[in-house]
Amino acid sequence: MIEEIKWWIILGYYIYTVITAIGFNAYLKRKTGEGIMGSIDMNQIPRTLLWIFILGIIGTIIVFGYPLAYLAYPRILELGFPISILQNRYAEFFGGFILFSGLAIELAALLQLGTSLRFYLPDQETALITTGIYAVSRNPFYLGLYTTFFGMFFLLPSIVYGLGFIFFAANNHFRILLEEQFLIERFGKEYEEYCRKTGRYF
Repeated sequence: MIEEIKWWIILGYYIYTVITAIGFNAYLKRKTGEGIMGSIDMNQIPRTLLWIFILGIIGTIIVFGYPLAYLAYPRILELGFPISILQNRYAEFFGGFILFSGLAIELAALLQLGTSLRFYLPDQETALITTGIYAVSRNPFYLGLYTTFFGMFFLLPSIVYGLGFIFFAANNHFRILLEEQFLIERFGKEYEEYCRKTGRYF
C-alpha cells in the first residue's frame, strides 16, 4: 500500500510540475511576449569551471529522470544503490511532507515574481522583488526546489539520486552567483542593499 501511495505522490509531482511550467509560460507569453526561459551567456562561465556546468547537466537528468523512470520501472531503485536504512514508511512519510512543503515554497516564489519570472537571465526589463517571501530569502524558488528534491530523496533513497541532487545543487549555486552579478549590474545599489538585509537562501 505504501509503495502505491509513493507512486501516486511522484506522479502527482510530475503532473503539477508540467502544468505549472506550461501555465506560467503561457501567462508570461501573453503578458510580456517572452517565455519562461531567459538566456545564459556561456562566455560568462570560466573554462576552468565548465566541469561544474557538465555535472549540473548530469544532476538535472538524474533528479528529474530517476523518479520518472521509477514510475515506469519501480525496481530501478534497486539498481541505484539503495540506502536501506531509509527504506521504511517513516522516511517515506517524511519525504512526502518535505516534497509538498518544497512545492508550496516554489509556488509562493513563482506567484510573487509575476511577470518578472524567468529561468536563467531575463532579456527584458524586470522588477526587483524584495518583499513577501523574498524578504526571507533572495532565492526562495531554488530553496523550494532543493527542499522538493530533498523530499524526493527520502521517497527514493539511493546513492545515485543523492549524487544527482548534489551535482544539481552545486551547479545551481554557481548559476545563482552569475545571476547575482547580473542583478548588481541591472539594479546597482538597490540590489546590494537587498543582499545586506536578506540571505542568499535563508
